[in-house]
Amino acid sequence: MKKIVILLFCVWTAFLSAIRLHLDYDLSLEAVYSNNVLKLSDHDLQRFQNNLNEDKFKLKTTDDLINSARLRFEIKNYWVYRHTQKHEFFFKYNSYLKNSFLNDGYLGYKFTQYLNRKINFNLSYFYYPRIYVNRYRSEVDDLKIYRDFTYAKNDYKAELNWKVHRLLELSYQFQFGQFYYNKYFTEYDASAYDNRISAGFFPKAKIRPTLYYDYRIASAQGEDAFDDASQIETIKDFSYEANRYDAALAIPRFIRIGRRYIYLSASIHYEQRYFQYDEIEDAYHYCREDYITTLNGSLSYRVLPNAAIRFSGKYQERNTRSPFSYVRRDKNYDLLEIGLRMRWEF
Repeated sequence: MKKIVILLFCVWTAFLSAIRLHLDYDLSLEAVYSNNVLKLSDHDLQRFQNNLNEDKFKLKTTDDLINSARLRFEIKNYWVYRHTQKHEFFFKYNSYLKNSFLNDGYLGYKFTQYLNRKINFNLSYFYYPRIYVNRYRSEVDDLKIYRDFTYAKNDYKAELNWKVHRLLELSYQFQFGQFYYNKYFTEYDASAYDNRISAGFFPKAKIRPTLYYDYRIASAQGEDAFDDASQIETIKDFSYEANRYDAALAIPRFIRIGRRYIYLSASIHYEQRYFQYDEIEDAYHYCREDYITTLNGSLSYRVLPNAAIRFSGKYQERNTRSPFSYVRRDKNYDLLEIGLRMRWEF
């Protein structure tokens, strides 16, 4: 059997070479510790720790270790006027050590076409079959008990990259997302549109700063989800608009160890989210504003020619403004994540 597998691999490699195709793939294994996996507020954390309102919390612990495996395949060819063309396929699965009901993953595909050395574009699609958020009461559930608040997501992107000068790179990205919630929360079904521009400045080979701006419009179904909205006690609509800013810095040769360098990457993300619904009955969205700050940092080192290790950290906090004190109390949160990843290229 082993000889047959080797023979088939050799035949496949010869076939790809004959038609000028190149196959690469890489495998990443990562462990991330999160101190707040559901992004709970201090108020909810205290309720969980004191065993209050137990029906709401499905958690065993509010922190957890997330073990992830990601596989990426890449097929490269030069069919279009000898310019590089890439097809990438992604598979990822996340497994939570203590809270297995949070396990999730995604499938993805990305197509990249280089038009010349300075210009390329890419198209991608990613599918997330199930994302767990929390447990809430549903407006269409006669039992009025807590139900899992979950959704599936389709994510489409188109991006154009242009290396204007050796010191400057510009890009534009359009993103379209579809969110489909389970049968208890269909009013949250939504479409989101993002327009993002970025500029990368490379004054020195050792430093690579990049700035991003993204404007998002998210439109939820709200009352349109119901055949007879007059029968619904409270119509909920989380439609919002957002400004999103990012600043990133990469230092490829941060510190030298042996023959190789540590790669330093750091970024800050700031989002201003303005909810649009103007009905006071929906207190959790009425006149609400969210301000979300995220700090990311990582250190990577290539331990072998085909293997690299990365240590990463993330801090995020959300500050909510609302006319209602209990909304601010329930929606403010912070979290810290620390991760270690090993990546192999084949």
